[in-house]
Amino acid sequence: MTLDLIFGLSPLLIVAVGALLLMLVEALSKLRDSEPPSASLAAASAVVLFAALFASIGVWMYGPDRLPVLGSLAPYLPTSRWLSTRA
Repeated sequence: MTLDLIFGLSPLLIVAVGALLLMLVEALSKLRDSEPPSASLAAASAVVLFAALFASIGVWMYGPDRLPVLGSLAPYLPTSRWLSTRA
């Protein structure tokens, strides 16, 4: 049940953890004073978003009907009516 929840939330978790890591990299970067690291941060954010894209495709191909635990998240996340009635 916990693995189903983590698998269903994996696209959101990838974006959240990736964004936190990118903010840490920007805050602790030594290149910040001399030159803005916008190109490298843009590439890293693209990688994070593509990873979330592939995770969401994986969740979609697995099927939300196989993850009934996601129905318990319906009050907290914007979901379809079909998914919220399955719980």
